[in-house]
Amino acid sequence: MLAAWREGRGLSQDALAVQMQCDQSYISRLEAGERQASVTFLLEWADVLGISFDDVAAALLELWRR
Repeated sequence: MLAAWREGRGLSQDALAVQMQCDQSYISRLEAGERQASVTFLLEWADVLGISFDDVAAALLELWRR
């Protein structure tokens, strides 16, 4: 779901990483559910993508439970 939101806004992982001031591999691992992120990072991610924090958190919880 995270990748779909990002792609829906026309952003590559690289472009999002630049906006988030992090490494592209970190974005990749988050989208794959392989990494966890701080609340601050997730709040910024939601803001950059224009989605609610609750939606981001729910999507990540779903990934991490797999």
